[in-house]
Amino acid sequence: MSGNWKANVGAATLEQISLTDRQAILYSKVHSYVTFCTAMMVLDSANAVVQQLRASVPASYYQL
Repeated sequence: MSGNWKANVGAATLEQISLTDRQAILYSKVHSYVTFCTAMMVLDSANAVVQQLRASVPASYYQL
């Protein structure tokens, strides 16, 4: 290893590659799953906030 191992001496390129049909299907399924999980987490968090608010307000202040 050279004495200059922290230096950026190389170059990087970013190029677009095409996906195979199998990779595209897998990507679509993973994307859908992540989107679903995110939505469930948001709904769960919102439900927790509502439960906390209801616990802090006397029941006489709102109708169930």
